[in-house]
Amino acid sequence: MNVLKVFYVKIEYKDGRKVEDIFLTNAKAKEMCDLLLGEDKEGSIKLVETKCREVDL
Repeated sequence: MNVLKVFYVKIEYKDGRKVEDIFLTNAKAKEMCDLLLGEDKEGSIKLVETKCREVDL
């Protein structure tokens, strides 16, 4: 059985909005987190969480 590791990035905004994105590498997930937090000038992001999960193919 083949297993693929995927990296979830979950972003929670202070207005209650939640966004989830999936990346195939941890580097890409981290790059997205850094980019989002860098662009968040108003402080609207409450939480950024990254998780690794294994998915059966």
